Amino acid sequence: MLIVLRIYLSNQFSIEEHLNEILTSLKIYQYKIIKRSIDARNKAKIIIEYRLLLNEKDGINILNLDEGKKKNLLIQSIKSIEKIDYSYEEYNFNDVLFIKNKIKRREREVKKEKEERAVKVEEVDKLNRINYQNLQKSKNRPVIVGFGPAGIFATFAFLENNISPIIIEMGEKVEDRSKTIENYIKTKKFNKHSNINFGEGGAGTYSDGKLYTRSRDEVNAKIYSTFCNFGAPSTILYDAYPHIGSDNLIKVVSNIRNYFEEEGVEFYFNTKLIDIEENFEKSHEGRWRLKFLNFGQSKIKDLKSVYNLKNYKIKIDENVKYESEDEKNIFEINSDIVLIASGHSCKDIYKVLYKLGAKLEPKPFALGFRVEHPRVLIDKNQYGKFHRFLPSANYKLLFKGKTSNIYSFCMCPGGVVLPSNSEEEEIVTNGASKYLRDGQNSNAAIVCSISNQQAKQFIEEFNNNFLIRLKSFAPIKKSLSFEVGLVSKNLIKLNLDSNQISIEIENNISENQNNFIKAMKESIGKINCFDWEINLITQQIFEKLAFLFGEKNFSAPFENISDFFMKNTKDDERIDDGFYYDEKNNPKIPTTYPFGLYKAKLLKLFPLNIEDDFKAAFKYFDKIINGYIEHGIAVGYETRTSSVIKVLRNSEGEVLEGIYMIGEGSGYCGGITTSAVDGYKIASILAKKL
Repeated sequence: MLIVLRIYLSNQFSIEEHLNEILTSLKIYQYKIIKRSIDARNKAKIIIEYRLLLNEKDGINILNLDEGKKKNLLIQSIKSIEKIDYSYEEYNFNDVLFIKNKIKRREREVKKEKEERAVKVEEVDKLNRINYQNLQKSKNRPVIVGFGPAGIFATFAFLENNISPIIIEMGEKVEDRSKTIENYIKTKKFNKHSNINFGEGGAGTYSDGKLYTRSRDEVNAKIYSTFCNFGAPSTILYDAYPHIGSDNLIKVVSNIRNYFEEEGVEFYFNTKLIDIEENFEKSHEGRWRLKFLNFGQSKIKDLKSVYNLKNYKIKIDENVKYESEDEKNIFEINSDIVLIASGHSCKDIYKVLYKLGAKLEPKPFALGFRVEHPRVLIDKNQYGKFHRFLPSANYKLLFKGKTSNIYSFCMCPGGVVLPSNSEEEEIVTNGASKYLRDGQNSNAAIVCSISNQQAKQFIEEFNNNFLIRLKSFAPIKKSLSFEVGLVSKNLIKLNLDSNQISIEIENNISENQNNFIKAMKESIGKINCFDWEINLITQQIFEKLAFLFGEKNFSAPFENISDFFMKNTKDDERIDDGFYYDEKNNPKIPTTYPFGLYKAKLLKLFPLNIEDDFKAAFKYFDKIINGYIEHGIAVGYETRTSSVIKVLRNSEGEVLEGIYMIGEGSGYCGGITTSAVDGYKIASILAKKL
């Protein structure tokens, strides 16, 4: 029987102890929590709502409690839910996507053609891995590029169908990746291949491991169960806002990889996809020839010894510009099936796809900043006097402005603000929390929605009002230059002094110049780009200016939220009287951003109408959370909430014949859960065809 139990929170017990106390007093010892949520609308009487699965006898007993007993146990209400498709005995709390029993899986009968294509578990040498001769013959063996949520669950789907894929990951194993990130935080030594964005587990590994999604896909529960089976806390199975925690997710990802290796999955870490070519001459080896660059700790001789690749195809491509001799490790793999799960920050993938003829288009996105507040401020506002007995408080805010919607995103209770850049000369903020969420601050992204048309208008006005506003963004003493675009290359030069600001843009088309020029759209202002690059360029302008104004030391621009409302402009012209600089204007609270902050007017990079929307939004948010303006700081900029490019694909995820785009990088999903579902579903459909 499934019942809904609503209980008043007591100041004598924690949230977990309270339920145990009630059920123990009722002599109910067998139960399963299906969902748990907190109703804090009335701060004086906070209610914890549980959906509990009980056996029939216990369910009837608790429903028949008299009112006196309910009141004594602080029970507000109890009701049953009639429509239920499982019983207590049949419900499997850790239902997973695959059968982990190897003996049963090996004994499963499959068709002969499937046996020839798949790599059997008993044929895998755990020490020497897979011989490269077998790899070349198995043209239908899928290659998955990227090992984030989409890549991980695509692998699960293939294994369910006795297909062992090849995994290519640009970053390091999660254990080594963690060390690299720690070193970056300590020394500012940035690794462009393995960082908070790139590496085993994907970007979400270092962003709290949030699993909440508005999607009600039936696969969601299986995703959660699988994470739980590999070490994630069981609370993710029933909390209304489930999260694994960055500290737990590192171990979960490692456990999943170890299992995959035992099942015959082949991994290449520190390896980047640099090109895909159609294999016209040797189609029997696979339609697509994938070219990879191995770097980092793996040298050619190491690859041969680790992977036992006797026929390992190594050649030097003279057209590739290497940063060091160690990067001269080029190899190729042929395959009919390629799944790209590289995430939305791996921009070079879009260049490869565009060259192949994939259709790309700009995708609406969001821009804003991270706001930090003392955790106790948020907790007290959300929970009142009971805040000490509850987990760190979450919040979700939305304001519908005249031009743009302003909303909170990726709220991290008790978390930190991290430098989430994917290239060296840019500032990108993101939030992260450990499982306990017990840090001194809570943070969230406050962002505005940006349509494709708004991004185009932003670029069109780049050297008009924008330049005047840039002068008041932050003080700077020298000229700046930076490059934007991906296929198109625009070098922007800013000459700033007290009297003049000017922009020089040198345009260069990066590759296959003649073909690109024929497809080039009209210039937008002085910036030349393709339609699908418009949102990307807008994103880059924010990220690169934030880096350059910080004297290139990875410090981030900040502003006290209360300073958004300083009257330092002329009402008639709305133009600042000069550079904004106040030596006494320090952050009102200590920041968790590790590289320090510099003073800036964050809203000055936005168009005037969006600036007004942000101000109106914060006044509205302050009514919901008292002190939101007075006790908060904003750290810029949050630019990577989702992909700015959509790769057009069919209903099965196919971009070009045999090439599939899955996960956030496709532009069709966002977040850990929806990306995992996307990868799992597309790979499941594909596996049945192999």
